Amino acid sequence: MSIRFKGGESLQRGRGIGGLLRLAKSVFSPIVKTLGRTAIKAVKSKTGKAVLGALKDQALTSGMNMAADAIRGNDLTESFQNEIAAVRQTVGDNVQSLVPTKKKNKVPKKKPKQKTVVRKNVNLKTQNRVGNNYSDNNKSDFFT
Repeated sequence: MSIRFKGGESLQRGRGIGGLLRLAKSVFSPIVKTLGRTAIKAVKSKTGKAVLGALKDQALTSGMNMAADAIRGNDLTESFQNEIAAVRQTVGDNVQSLVPTKKKNKVPKKKPKQKTVVRKNVNLKTQNRVGNNYSDNNKSDFFT
């Protein structure tokens, strides 16, 4: 029989569960941030506000209907299923009413043809008066 030494500090090897949790955090935190920002934008939009208002109203009526069913002694699971169907129908109708209708493709208007300007023939005498201040009548050659 041999004597085994048992004692001293046990050394931890690897990263353990903390390393796995750190990995999960580094992987999922950007996704959660992105989804959070998108959700906030959706809730602040006109559509989101309308849907949340409809959900609020439906939650109140569903609560009252379920309370009435409980007082009457009706089956609450069946009542719950009916209320879920009503919520789906109401929210679907509200979202459908908020979706803008597609605009019909407009045919672009044809531009009217530009009128062509009829230009008059310009004779040299008129051209000399208007644009040029010299005349070729009094020219002199350098070589003669």
